[in-house]
Amino acid sequence: MHMGFSPIQILREAQQSVPAVKYAAGIAGVAAVVAIVAGFQIDLRIAVFGTITVLGLMFVLLIFSSLAAHSGPSLAITALFAAWSFMLLTVVASGLLVTSYFFAWPRSIDSYLPLSNMAEAGNGTIGIKSKISVMRSNYENREWDSAIRVADEILEIDPNNVPALNKKGSVAFHRQDFLTAIKFFEKVVELRPGHPTFMSNLADSYVEVGRIDDAIKVYRSIEPWGPDNYYELGRAYVYNGEYEKAIKLLESLPSTDNEGRARIAEAAAYAGLSTNKDSNQAKKALELLRAGVAQNREKWYSILVGQIHDVHEGHSEIIKLLSNQIDIVLKGGAQ
Repeated sequence: MHMGFSPIQILREAQQSVPAVKYAAGIAGVAAVVAIVAGFQIDLRIAVFGTITVLGLMFVLLIFSSLAAHSGPSLAITALFAAWSFMLLTVVASGLLVTSYFFAWPRSIDSYLPLSNMAEAGNGTIGIKSKISVMRSNYENREWDSAIRVADEILEIDPNNVPALNKKGSVAFHRQDFLTAIKFFEKVVELRPGHPTFMSNLADSYVEVGRIDDAIKVYRSIEPWGPDNYYELGRAYVYNGEYEKAIKLLESLPSTDNEGRARIAEAAAYAGLSTNKDSNQAKKALELLRAGVAQNREKWYSILVGQIHDVHEGHSEIIKLLSNQIDIVLKGGAQ
């Protein structure tokens, strides 16, 4: 039997060949209602949008049933438009689902399907989303023990929760437990490969334990690049004794970048190239050191004389390279 590409004819033939087809939509509707009822226990938004969707599809089903029973030339165009529209919407929705999951475009699928609200029902207390907010507040207030405690609570619900793992790594880093920080940051990068902040955290930790080659490899793979990346890779080159590469990166940053850190790291690179304290490189190092210190004298004087240790910057090797210039700057000589 020849059958043209007509939604009305397709529906008629399907019902004639398999009468149970007309009940399939009803069964699907019952399943949808059950899912909506369960949705009220998980997330009110799921239930509300699910209800609207089911009612809309029921209305469309009613239209198609009417068209199948009372077809006419004037209704065929409407049926074709509805059929192609739903097909197009299905293709677009499927495409967006794939790109959201694999490429986080236009948004990560996590933003559409958060675990926080689903965990909330089984947890009986505040959900993961709320716990993350508390954890971040504790971290920003340097309440390390409290931040770790909340992070552990989150990980009991979701063992692969990236914000909690990252915060545990960050607290370990601040406490100078760099091996523990690396353990957490490596897990985070495994779960969220390519994320610039997480990769930078891992590379910073590698620097602190002397794994400079690993740090450089991670820094160079970060995209997109910004001022922090120029500084971090430049500093890693200083630590690795690749002073000319360091200078090339660091000299592109302004002296005002993060209170003069680029000038001081660049000074260390020139100091590393100097053959003696009177060489042109040593003089250039002194000039750059003064320019960096001038951006925040109180901070840099405290760091240079060892009163504080800024674990985010890792200045130990830089201070060693600049020992001669630091003595001069602290004494206020050789203007």
